[in-house]
Amino acid sequence: MKNKKILLAVLAVALVLGMTACDNGGPSSPSGGGGSAAQSVTYGSIAADGDAYTLVITEEKNTGRAAYNAKGGDAYVLTYFPKAGGAKKTTSGKVASVTDGTITLGSSATITITITGQGMEKISGTVTWDNESTSVTVTVTLTPAVDKDFLISNGVLIRYIGAGGKVTIPSSVTSIGDNAFYNCSRLTSVTIPNSVTSIGAGAFTGCNLTSVTIPNSVTSIGGSAFANSGITSVTIPDSVTSIGYLAINSSRLTTITVVPANTVYSSQDGVLYNKDKTTLIEYPAAKKDASFTIPNSVTSIEDFAISDSRLPSIIIPDSVISIGQAAFLGCTLTSATIGSGVTSIGNESFAECINLTSVTFKSTITSSNFGSTRPFYGDLRDKYLAAGGGPGTYITEKFVWVWTKQP
Repeated sequence: MKNKKILLAVLAVALVLGMTACDNGGPSSPSGGGGSAAQSVTYGSIAADGDAYTLVITEEKNTGRAAYNAKGGDAYVLTYFPKAGGAKKTTSGKVASVTDGTITLGSSATITITITGQGMEKISGTVTWDNESTSVTVTVTLTPAVDKDFLISNGVLIRYIGAGGKVTIPSSVTSIGDNAFYNCSRLTSVTIPNSVTSIGAGAFTGCNLTSVTIPNSVTSIGGSAFANSGITSVTIPDSVTSIGYLAINSSRLTTITVVPANTVYSSQDGVLYNKDKTTLIEYPAAKKDASFTIPNSVTSIEDFAISDSRLPSIIIPDSVISIGQAAFLGCTLTSATIGSGVTSIGNESFAECINLTSVTFKSTITSSNFGSTRPFYGDLRDKYLAAGGGPGTYITEKFVWVWTKQP
C-alpha cells in the first residue's frame, strides 16, 4: 500500500468529567451510575489524502482521575473515512499495552505519543485497517494539554486542578493565566519556573501562600494576581515592567522589595513606588507603622494604593497633587492630614475608614475635583465645600460621622 501524504493534523482533547480545583478537595469522580460512567479523551484526528482517522481511548472504569492516561486494558475506537468515499468505518478493541509512551492496539496498530513540552504532542506509528495502511509522523498542538494537576494550552497554564500543598509549575509553562490558581486555599507553596514571562490577573487570589519568588523572567503581573493570597513579603525582580492594580494586595503583606536594577519600579521602607518615586503604588496592608509620612517626591497616590492598611495616621505632603480612587478604602486611620498641593480627591478615597475622626485639609479642592461618591463617611465633603473648600480641620465622633469644622 502506498504511503500517503499528511495534509492536516488536529488534536482535540475532551476534558474529563468531574475536573475540579484544589479548593474543592481536588479531582473528584463524576456523579451518577455509581461512578461507573465511561470517560474518554480524543488523542488525534489525522487527515491524509482525504482519509480521516480518529483515535478515541475510553476509560471503562472511573478512577476519579482529573486527567486521563491510557493504560493496558482500556477500550479504544478507531474511526476513519476511506479515500474512495463511502460510509464511515469503525473498529474497536482494547489497548494491549502501554510502554514508554507507546500505545499498542492489539496486532494491527501502534501509536507512539511523546510529550515534547509546551503543550505539544508527537504522534507517530503505523495504522493498518481493512488491508489499507498509512505510516504517519505528525506534530500537533494540544488544546489544551492535560496532566493530573495542570490544564495547559500552548504554554499557558489555564487552570490548576491538583490537590494543593507544595506545587512546582512545569517548565513548559510560559504564562500563568488569569485565575489559574484562584481560590486554591490548599496551595501553601508554589515554585514558578524561569520559563514564565507573565502572571495573569487573579492568578493566586485566595490561596494560602506565605511567600513567593517571582523569577527574573517575569515581565508583567496582572491586577489582583496575589490579592488575599496569604503572602507576607514579595520581591519584584528587575525584569518586571508592568504591575496591575492590587496585584499584591494581601492582608498579611508586610513588605515589598524591588530589586534596585528595575527600571520601572522602586521600593522604600517596604512600600512600592514607580522608579522616581513620584507615584505611590502600594503600601503593604499588614505593615506596622504608628504613622506614615509619604515622601516629598510623591505627586500622586494611585487608586487603591493604601487600601485595607492598618495605619492609624497618615501625613500627605504638600508635593501630592492627586489622591486616587479608593486610595485609602477600608483603612484603620484615625487621622489624616492632606497637604496644600492636593487639588483632586477620587471617589471612595477614604470610604469605609470607620475609625477616621479627624481630617486636616491644607488645600482648596473644588467640588468638581472632590469625588462625589463616598469620599469619606458622613457629610465631610458637604461640610468642607459649604465652608468654602479652604484649609481647616474637621472632626467627628466615631460611628457618627457628622463632621464639624474646628475654629
